[in-house]
Amino acid sequence: MSQMEQSYFLQISGLKSEIQNLSGKIVKLNGADVVLLEYERLKRQNEELQRSERKAREEVEKEVAHVKSEYCQKEQEMDRLITDAEQEKQKALSLQSVVQKLTDQKAKRLTEDNRRQWQVWYQAKKAAMQGYVGVLTMICFVITGLSVIRQKVFCEDVIDFFRGFGKVIQILAVRIHSIILSLAEVSKNVSNDMVAVILKWMMVVLLWIMPVALIGFGIYKFWEKYGEDIRKGLDVWNCSVGVVALVGLVYFGDYMKEIVSINLFGMWLLVDVLLILAGWYVWGCKKYRGLC
Repeated sequence: MSQMEQSYFLQISGLKSEIQNLSGKIVKLNGADVVLLEYERLKRQNEELQRSERKAREEVEKEVAHVKSEYCQKEQEMDRLITDAEQEKQKALSLQSVVQKLTDQKAKRLTEDNRRQWQVWYQAKKAAMQGYVGVLTMICFVITGLSVIRQKVFCEDVIDFFRGFGKVIQILAVRIHSIILSLAEVSKNVSNDMVAVILKWMMVVLLWIMPVALIGFGIYKFWEKYGEDIRKGLDVWNCSVGVVALVGLVYFGDYMKEIVSINLFGMWLLVDVLLILAGWYVWGCKKYRGLC
């Protein structure tokens, strides 16, 4: 009995130890199940978080793509507006240049028309005034010419002037001829008398022709260069002043000769020369300033 009890007791003790071991294993297995369940729960949460994150990322990417597309559209619209603005600006500038050109052309045309009208009016008035003054000048000149015939003092001065001028020319010619003859005496060194005479008179002729030709050539070149300006400087007003000076000398010449002993005709010629020089100078000034 006791052996059986001991064996039973040993079996029970063994079973108890096995039960304790199994209980520990069960506890361990229960803890592992809890961990596994927690792992599963955390895994599911992680998957849900990943899905929500992926979904959020997709939504953010969609929003970013939408914003980018809108920005691209706005940028394209801005570029189109800028291009349109540049085109409108170019059109406005071209239109402005065309309008400015048309305005300038119209203003120039109106200015030219006004200038032409005023020029025609001025030329007509000038021609009328010059004709009027010319007629008066001719009348005064004719009256003065008729008065000169009856004015003894002026007629005597005219005769004296030409006599004195002729004497001066004669004296000058005689002196020049004597100088030429003295130069032609070189031909005396020739042994043949006939050849000497021919050579002498050939030298005289040549020495007379040379100064006359030089003087004539100088006058020709002077008139070729300044003749046009001198003719342009002579107008009705110069002639009128010359006629008025002639009238004054004719009618008041005898009183002037009582004060100063002068030749009235020479005085009138001097006044005419001064008038010609003054007209030449005035025309030259106008030509230099571009007024004519």
